[in-house]
Amino acid sequence: MLRPVKPTKVCTACGEEKPRSMFYKRNNDPSSVRVQARCIPCSLAYVHTYRQANRLKVYAKSREWVLRNKEQVNELHKRRYHNANPEQVKHRKETNKQWRQRNADRKAETARRWYEQNREITIQRAAVWASDNEARVRVIKSQNKARRHKRTREQMPSWANVNVINFLYATRVWISEETGKCWHVDHVVPLMNRKVCGLHVHNNLRIIPAQENLKKSNRLLEELT
Repeated sequence: MLRPVKPTKVCTACGEEKPRSMFYKRNNDPSSVRVQARCIPCSLAYVHTYRQANRLKVYAKSREWVLRNKEQVNELHKRRYHNANPEQVKHRKETNKQWRQRNADRKAETARRWYEQNREITIQRAAVWASDNEARVRVIKSQNKARRHKRTREQMPSWANVNVINFLYATRVWISEETGKCWHVDHVVPLMNRKVCGLHVHNNLRIIPAQENLKKSNRLLEELT
């Protein structure tokens, strides 16, 4: 004879007695009368805490599953909302594009803060993506290099002292070899900035550690403070 099922259950996490509807079913089986030990709020809190404490592990496991189930993932994407509602998706993309254009500074600051708080996982994701897309990475690097050389030529006036500029770049190579660390030639006023664009001249150049130059990116010195 089966025992009658109590309409309530005590959560093992918070210790409160709650209706059985406040608990997830065992093994995600809707027909089962058995429920999990933790109530739904406690289960969600546990999952959130675990993911925050094991972000790299969760990301690696999730990516491993995606790589094993590429066809299933692609099929799921095809059935997504944008396939059923192309006009609404198009309108949303255009609205989002306009918002990003109006709030470029705000978006950049948000992205910078997120990167600083998630530096480790961002670097790992970038390394994994680069290893999976080596051919595309080579193309992107080549395009960026060509674009930068073109911009440098366009923003070097006829009166620029080419000898001094070449000397600075040669000095950068010598310092890197002597110290065993990577150094860059930085444009104090960037060649491309939202406020002002500098020139490729010797008095706008300085030799600094590569890490400092990458952190500065295309920002002005006053924007770093």
